[in-house]
Amino acid sequence: MITYGSHAQILIDNGYAVIPIAPGKKRPGAGVNNWTERYNLPPERYSQHGIGVVCGSGKIPVYAIDIDIVDAEVASALVTGCALVRIGRPPKRLFLFRGDTGLRKRVSKRFKNLGHVDFLGAGEYFVAYGIHPDTKRPYSWPEKSIVEIPAAKLPVLGDTVDSVFQKFNDVAVMMGYAEEEERTSVISHTEYDPDDPLFAKVPIGIDIRKLNAILATIDPDCGREQWRNVGFAIHHETSGSADGFELWDSWSARGAKYRDGETAYQWSSFGRYRGEPITAAYLLKLGVKNGVADVADVADVADVADVADDFFHSANWSSSRFSDTPAPIEMIIEKMLPRGIVSMIFSAGGAGKSTLMLYLAIRITLAETYPRLVFMASAITGGTVVILTAEDPDIILNQRYIGIIRGIAAEISEDTSVVRAIVDEKLRIVSTFGQPLSLFGLKNEKIRPTPSFRHFLSYLEELRGISLVIIDTKTRFSPGEDEGNVAAAQEIAFYELIARRINATVMLLHHTSKKSRDGSQTGQQAYRGVTALFDHTRASWYFRPITEIEAVNNEIPSEDMDKFFVFENAKNNYVIRHAPVLIKRDGYSYTCRTISPRLSREQKADAKKQNLIDDVVCFLQRQDKKGTLKQIDIIKWGRELGIGRSRVLSAIEDSIDDGLIKLLTEGRVKMFELTETGKKYGLEMGGRS
Repeated sequence: MITYGSHAQILIDNGYAVIPIAPGKKRPGAGVNNWTERYNLPPERYSQHGIGVVCGSGKIPVYAIDIDIVDAEVASALVTGCALVRIGRPPKRLFLFRGDTGLRKRVSKRFKNLGHVDFLGAGEYFVAYGIHPDTKRPYSWPEKSIVEIPAAKLPVLGDTVDSVFQKFNDVAVMMGYAEEEERTSVISHTEYDPDDPLFAKVPIGIDIRKLNAILATIDPDCGREQWRNVGFAIHHETSGSADGFELWDSWSARGAKYRDGETAYQWSSFGRYRGEPITAAYLLKLGVKNGVADVADVADVADVADVADDFFHSANWSSSRFSDTPAPIEMIIEKMLPRGIVSMIFSAGGAGKSTLMLYLAIRITLAETYPRLVFMASAITGGTVVILTAEDPDIILNQRYIGIIRGIAAEISEDTSVVRAIVDEKLRIVSTFGQPLSLFGLKNEKIRPTPSFRHFLSYLEELRGISLVIIDTKTRFSPGEDEGNVAAAQEIAFYELIARRINATVMLLHHTSKKSRDGSQTGQQAYRGVTALFDHTRASWYFRPITEIEAVNNEIPSEDMDKFFVFENAKNNYVIRHAPVLIKRDGYSYTCRTISPRLSREQKADAKKQNLIDDVVCFLQRQDKKGTLKQIDIIKWGRELGIGRSRVLSAIEDSIDDGLIKLLTEGRVKMFELTETGKKYGLEMGGRS
C-alpha cells in the first residue's frame, strides 16, 4: 500500500506539494498545521499516514475538480478524456490539472438528491492515497497516477472549470433534477453589526485536533439545532476552511441522519450569514462538560469558566484509590529533580544559569547512551529536552551548544560528531529573541493563556519522551510579574497543566531581587516576585556567585572567585533538600564538590591536599594517549600554578595509593597513567579541575 513514508518523496520529486493524511481519515495528520506553507514534511515522521496534495502551492500549482455527485450517469458525463482521475467513493471522482497561481475555490449550483461539483483552488487539498473513511478501501487511480506523472506534465486547466460547471447544470436540468432553494440561516438576525469593531468576534484559537476530540464526545444524531450550531461554530473557528468542513462532514457522516450534500449546503449558508455568529466557545463548553477540554485550551476563557464546576461531581473522592504499595517518584536527576512538576532556578542576571541549564539539557539527552554521565554527582534519567528561550539569539546559543558538546565529548572520549548526532535527535531549542511573544495575557486582572501558549502545548504533545521543558526566562513570557500572588498562582497552574499533559518537568528560569546581588540574601529571600511564585513551585534552586567568606573557607584565590558558584537547594517538596554545592566553571565545563564551612587548620590542610590530588587526576584526564604523562610534565604543571615540587610528588604518591593513577615505568623517567577508577573519579564531578 502506498503511504506517506513510502512514496511522499517520489511525489515531492515529481513537483507536488504533499502533506500527511491521518490514517483512515480525510484530514491532515496530528500536528500538521499551516499546511498551505508547511508542506513536504519529512516522510519518516509520518510513515503510516496517507498522502494529501495541496492545491495552488509549490513551483507548479496543481488544482482539482471534485465531482461530488451520487448519480453515476451524471458523474460519468463530466470531464471525460482526462487520464488522471482519482476514485474515492464511486461514482464520485476527482480530476487533476495544473494552472496559474492563486486560483480560488468555486462551487457549482446544487441539485436535490444529486450533489454538486467543487473546484479545489489555492488553500485546499485532496487525499491522493490512503483509506477512505466510508468505503474502508484505498483511494484508487484507475489509469495513471501522480506517482507516474510529474506535475509539469498534467493537463492544463484553461477554461475547464467553466465548461464542467455549465455541462453539469445542463445535464442535471435535462435529467429532471430540481435546483435546491435558498434556506434561512441557522440563527435569526439580531442587532449585531459585524462591521462595527465593538461587535467583532474573532476565532478563539482551538486547533483541529482539539475540535476533533470534542466532536468525538458529541452524538452526530443529536437534535438538528445542536447539529447546525456545531457546524456554525466550526465554520467560524476555522474561517470556513476546507479542513473545517471536512471535520464537520466526517463527524456528521457517522450519524444515521446523514444526507449527502446537506453539510455542504449548510456550510455555504454559514458563510453568507451576517448576524451574530456562534463561536467555538459553544464547542468548548460541550468539551469541558464532556471532560475532553480544559479552560486553558483557549486564549479567552471567560465564557466557559462557569461550566468547569462539574469536575467535583465526576472526580474520584475515595481514598480507596490509593495503593498499598505506592509507585516510586520518577526522577530526572537522582535525589534532586522529580519528574512531572514545576520547578525553578533563579539567579542574578549574568550568573550563567542559561548556560548551566543547556549543559544539563545536553547531558539528559545523552544519558541513555552514556549512563555514566551525571549532574552534580547524581545519576540522570535520559530523555528529550525542550528549551524555549527569549534571552539570547542563535549566534550565542550556537557558541554555547558547540562548547558544551566538545567538552562532554572530551570527557567521555567520544568523537564530537557522534555526540552531536545523539543530542540533535533529542534536544529541541528555539529562541524568540527579538520577537515579543507571550504565553500569557491579562484579562480582568487574571492570567489567561494566549494562542501562543496553546500552540506551544500542542507542539509539546506531538513530541515523545520529553523529560524536561525549560522556560528561559519566566518573565519574558508573562505580563504577570508584578500582578500579585493570585496571578502568580494562576501562571504556575498553567505550567502545571503542561507538566501533567506531557508527563515532564517544567523548569522556570527566573531572576533574583536587587537586594540579593551582594550575596547578603540566600534561598527563598533572594528570588524576585511574590511569595506564591516560590510557594507553588515544587522545587527550586538559587544559583549564585561565591562570597568572599566562602572563598576563604574553601581556599579559593581571590583571582579565581569569578569561576566559582554555589548551587543552593532553596526548597524541594518531594525529596530531601541537598546541601549547597560548590561549582567551578571552566569555559563550558563544570565540576562540583560539597561546599566547605569554616574549617579548622587541620581540615584546611587535608582539603588542600585532597584538592591537589583532584587537580593531578584531572590534569591527566586532559592529556592525549589515554592520560599517559611523564612525572617531569606534572612537576612543570605544578610549578606554573605556584605549587612546589615536594607537594606535587606527594600528591602523585597519594593518587597512586588511592588507586586513581598507576606508575608505568621506574627509573630516571617515570610515566603515569589513569586507572579506570581515575577516569570514573573525574567523570563523577567529584573534585576540582
